[in-house]
Amino acid sequence: LQNEFDTLKPYSVDDAYKAFNTVQPGFIRVESDEVTYPLHIIVRFEIERDIFLNKIEVENLPQIWNQKMEQYLGVKVPNNKLGVLQDVHWSCGLFGYFPTYSLGAIYASIFYKHAQKEIPHLESKIEKGDFTDLRLWLNKNIHVIGSLFDSSAKLVRHVIKAKDSEEEAIQISTFMDYLKNKYTPIYNLN
Repeated sequence: LQNEFDTLKPYSVDDAYKAFNTVQPGFIRVESDEVTYPLHIIVRFEIERDIFLNKIEVENLPQIWNQKMEQYLGVKVPNNKLGVLQDVHWSCGLFGYFPTYSLGAIYASIFYKHAQKEIPHLESKIEKGDFTDLRLWLNKNIHVIGSLFDSSAKLVRHVIKAKDSEEEAIQISTFMDYLKNKYTPIYNLN
């Protein structure tokens, strides 16, 4: 990257890596990092769920939004533009969609864990910019067969060769392990 971007030349690889992987709670979902992103999704899911359970009124959405953002992300939302009105989903009638974004991250962590098991020296290949074996693994295990399954959960179960139920195949712990393994050294969390 330093050869391609002059602005990176003064920085070490480690410093650039840390900068690209900064964790900072914020207001906007699409600008959030991979650690805080799921919290944005939880805020939206809980609000949607409570709307459909008639537990909250639409006119109370800004207040509820702001409370949840402070509870989960520790941010005080200054206005509705940075709060409840930031997504187009609800104004377009798209409900129940947000959790799929986090499911994608969870599935990706599961796929990657299994790719690591099946591709020798995957990490060192990626470090060298060689994605050939990973691309071939993805083509074989996901891209070619993905549409043959009627749910992503069944695809995950197939890829990891799970013999138990779909619920047991999809473990949030894999995603949590991914985050811990990546961010513990960056933030010296030992």
